[in-house]
Amino acid sequence: MADIELKLVVRDDGRRTGPLMLEVDPLEAEIRQVYFFDTPGLALHQNGLMLCARTGGDGGDSMVKLRSPALDALPPSADRGVEMDTTLGGCLRSGAIKEALPGDRVRAVVLGERPVHSLLSGGQRDFFTDHAPPDVVLDDLAALGPVAVLQTSMRPAGSRRELALELWNYPQYPHLLEVSTRITPAEMAVAAAETSRFLREKGLTVGDTAMPVAD
Repeated sequence: MADIELKLVVRDDGRRTGPLMLEVDPLEAEIRQVYFFDTPGLALHQNGLMLCARTGGDGGDSMVKLRSPALDALPPSADRGVEMDTTLGGCLRSGAIKEALPGDRVRAVVLGERPVHSLLSGGQRDFFTDHAPPDVVLDDLAALGPVAVLQTSMRPAGSRRELALELWNYPQYPHLLEVSTRITPAEMAVAAAETSRFLREKGLTVGDTAMPVAD
C-alpha cells in the first residue's frame, strides 16, 4: 500500500485558540474556500460519501471521498489516496480521488453556470456512481458553503514529521482544527500516538466530529 495521510481533528471552542496554542500565526496562513455538494437531506454525508470543491491560491481542486470502516471495501485504485481519520473513538479509513481544477470552474458551478459533473474527472465520476445512493443524481446536487479554511504547517521540535494544519471556520458549528501528516502504513500506530501526545502537551484534545472535513 502507498503512503497514507493520518488526520486528527481538534474541536476548537470558538476562539480559534488551536493554532495559537501550537505557536502558529493564523494571519500567515493561506485562505481557501470550500464548497460541499449534497442533497437537501444530506444523503451523501449520511452514506459516508463526500463531494467538495475548493478555490484559493493559484487555482482549485475537486474531491470525491468515501469514509469506510474497512479499507478492503474500497476497490484498488492507483489514483485514490488513502487516509486515516483518528478520533477518540478510534481510526476510520477512507479513500479519496482529488483532481486539480481552474478556480473559475468551481465558481461557475456554484453560480449554476456549469453542471456539477464538470467538476469531476472520469475516474471521480465512476467512483461517485459506485458509492452514491441510487436515487441521487450528480447534477441535482446543491452547493453548500462556502466554508473558509486557513491552511499552514509546522514541524514540532525534535520531530521529523511536518504537520499540516487546517482551521475550518464553520458558520454554525465550533471551529475545527485538522492536523495531518503523511506516513507509511507501518508508521500509523506510532505516528498517531506521537501526534496525539504532542497535541495533548499543547493543551489540545483529539475529538470526534460528525461534520465533514475535506482533505
